[in-house]
Formats: sequence, C-alpha cells, structure tokens
Amino acid sequence: MYIDTSHITRGGKTYTRHLLRESYRANGKVLHRTIANVSQCSAAEIEALRLALRHKEELEHLGTIQDAVTLKQGLSFGAVWTVYHVARRLGIEQALGTSREGKLALWPVIARVIDQGSRLSAVRLAMSHAACDVLGVGPFDEDALYENLDWLAHRQAAVEDKLFAQRTKTKSVSLFLYEVTSSYLEGIQNELAAFGYNRDGKKGKRQIVIGLLCDEDGHPVSIEVFPGNTQDPQTFAKQGTLHMDLFDQELAEVLAEEGIRYVLRRNPVRAQEVRDTRHAKLATLQAHVAKQNQYLTDHPRANAQGALQKLVARAEKLRLADWVELTLAERALTLTINEDAQHEAAKLDGCYVLKTDLIPAQAPKEMVHDRYKDLACVEQAFRTCKTAHLEVRPIFLRREARTRAHALVVMLAYQIIRYLASCWSAFDVTVAEGLHALTTLCLVEVSPQHAPSYHCIPTPRDAIARLLHSADITLPKAFSLSGVRVSTRKKLQSERIPQ
Repeated sequence: MYIDTSHITRGGKTYTRHLLRESYRANGKVLHRTIANVSQCSAAEIEALRLALRHKEELEHLGTIQDAVTLKQGLSFGAVWTVYHVARRLGIEQALGTSREGKLALWPVIARVIDQGSRLSAVRLAMSHAACDVLGVGPFDEDALYENLDWLAHRQAAVEDKLFAQRTKTKSVSLFLYEVTSSYLEGIQNELAAFGYNRDGKKGKRQIVIGLLCDEDGHPVSIEVFPGNTQDPQTFAKQGTLHMDLFDQELAEVLAEEGIRYVLRRNPVRAQEVRDTRHAKLATLQAHVAKQNQYLTDHPRANAQGALQKLVARAEKLRLADWVELTLAERALTLTINEDAQHEAAKLDGCYVLKTDLIPAQAPKEMVHDRYKDLACVEQAFRTCKTAHLEVRPIFLRREARTRAHALVVMLAYQIIRYLASCWSAFDVTVAEGLHALTTLCLVEVSPQHAPSYHCIPTPRDAIARLLHSADITLPKAFSLSGVRVSTRKKLQSERIPQ
C-alpha cells in the first residue's frame, strides 16, 4: 500500500492528486488498485500517511510488544514523597531520629499534612500511599501509633531543642512571641479536659488550653498543652503605675519595679473603630427598645416586665450595661445613657500596654512595639493550626501524655505546611489543593510477559511539575517497593450498622 501522487498542468495551472493504492499480482503481472482518493487531504496529512505506511511493520511490532506488557496503577507517591523530603529539609526527620519509633513518629506528621485525622485514619492513609517504602519502616497498625505517642511525649523537649538549634545555625533569634488558644473536646474522658474560658464560643464543652511559642518570623518553636481551666497570664496587675495622660504621647514608657517596663500607646485608628462599634451597638439596642414599645402598645396583655428583662439581657450581650439604664414605667420602656459612665468606658479606646523585662539597651521601646505587631504572625499560625488545613481537632485521645504529643505532631506538620505555602505562594493554589494534586501522582507497575515486574514513575502533568519544581523536589526515575503493607485492627465492616 502506498500513496500515488501525480501533477497535471492544464491552462497554465497545475493540479495535484493523491491516491491511496495497493499493488498485487495477477497472471504473473503486477497490477495496481485504487483504494481511496485522498486529494482533499492537506500536505501534512499526506506526509503523515506516507510515514505511517513506510513504518507499518514497526507499528505492528510495537502493538505486539504492548500486548505483552501489563500496566497497573500503583500506590500514591507524589504527596508522601514531597512532604517527606520537606520534613528532611527542615530537620524534622533528624530530630525524631532514624529508629523505628522515630520513623513511626514521622508518619503521623506527614499524614497530618496530607489528610487530617486520627491515628486510625493515618493507618488507612498509609494503605493507599507508599508510606512504608518512602520512610523505610515496617508494618504497623493504629495501636503502634498510639503507643508511639507515649514515646514522642517523653522526647518533646529534645525534639524541639534539636529543631531550634538547627534553625539558629544561620540566624540568631533573640525575640520570641507567645500566644494562648483553646480547643474544645466532644467527650469528657481526656485527662486535661476541663471547663474554662472557651475561645471557640462552644458553651458546655470541655476544652484544653494550648500555648504556642514562635520566633520573630512566626516560625513555631515550642508548643504546650495545659488543663482546660488554665487562665491566660495577666498582663499587669499593679495599681497606680499607669496614668491616662501617658496614652496621649506617640509612644510612652514606664519603668516599674524589678526591671519591668511598660510600653504604652493609643492607636487612633483602632480607637475610632471601637467608637463606631459602640455607637452601632447603641443604635441596635435603641431599635430593640422601639420595637418592644410598639409591641406592648399593640398587645395590651403582653408581659411588659418580660420585655424589660429581654432588653436587659440584650444590653448585657452587647456589653452596654455599664453605661445604659433600662426602665419600665406604665408599660413604656425607656433607655437612658449615663454620660459620665460612657465617657469613662471610652477612655481606653485604642489603648494597649506591652510588658517586657528586657532592658532599654537590649530592646528600645520602639523595638518592643514593632515586635508586638509581629504577633499577627502568631495569630496567623493559630488560625492555620485551628481552623484551616491543620485543625488541632479531632482529638481522639484520653491520656495527658498522648494529648501533648498530638499537639507536637500538629506543630511539626504546621512547619511543613508553612514551608510549602512559601514555595507555592506564586501559584493560585492553596497548600491543600497542591497536596491533593500530588496525591494523584501514582506509581505505575510494569509487568512484562517474560520478565519480573517493576515500578516506574510517570512524567507528571504540567501543573504537578510546577509544584514539584517550586518546592525543589526531584522524583526518582524508578522506585522499588519492598512489599510491606499496613492494616488496621479495627475494620469498618464491624463498625457499620446493619441495614
């Protein structure tokens, strides 16, 4: 079979025709048969047909080779390989150690980055990812991971010290930022669970209190868990040390006893925001008073005292009760503003005080104030740890030591998340979305018909290649699996309710 091309010139114009033909023998003669007229094809298409016909025997041979090779999707590889190498780069693997317990402690950190969950879910995640072979660890189940938390809890200080020593090799750190948060619990069996000031707004829930220490860049250094009824450290408690006229200065400073310094400032922007909020709350309460008066007028048998109690409760909720008074006279509700009390409440609008024991030579008041602004980094760290990709919950733990170790796992995972966020900041993708894309990069098991099978890594698509390149992650050409597999002791079938 071949392409027969001829050119015909008529009236000064040249015509080209292309025929797909084949040759055959009949009575000892070579004859030709036209199969199709392909003159309407473009020059590129005609050349492609010629190329295919020229190498048709090679293509037939290639089809035979493909029939003899079986390709099978293997375990997910991209996400666990990336997170593992970032953990090595940050020194987390070295801090945990290369013993079996150290490798077991590293997997919950990696699993927390890829997919938040319990120790049981971390085992199930390892069943679909090449976790054992990337980490070089033998089989394990959820009981092994729970017991490993006890091991990690006893080594928390050493792990944090090693990570801090590595980080300060290239950059000295002299300023630390500390913030406190809480995380509520669904159950009541956790040894640290207690009722306290719930920052999550979950009434009736026991909680734990978590303290996070960061350096001046917002990088987590240490984390600690306290009983849920632990109060925040008091900023200051001395009477007569601070005077309101100090806030009239741009930045004031007070030296107290025992080397304690107070840096004072009034933020005019924040002061205006507080005033606007107070006026908006007052307008809301006045609208409620008007609404209740109209209701009492339209419903003569309505309970006027009950309406007053509702408004008093509303004033308490809006935090206006200190300078407004609600009274009832002849079924008419009246709101009265105490001008002096209102003025007293407004005195501290936009004011804040910073406390430090650093001497002025170590940290001038301007430096102390500037570093206070860096607390936004710590708050961002908590928002990420609590409400974004690395929620501290769920906490499926009861023992105190295991709860503390769980918090350390969250902190280590946040360090990895923070690093990946900086690597991928130029892309329109969240860290969670980037990791999800990497989970789709799987090993391919190649099984030739007459040779041992092996695993190769396909060329990633462009979007995944950009993520890997930005994080400076290099994929191996091939990867050998040892055949180690993990399994859970608790099976889903036994937990499901029969239909």
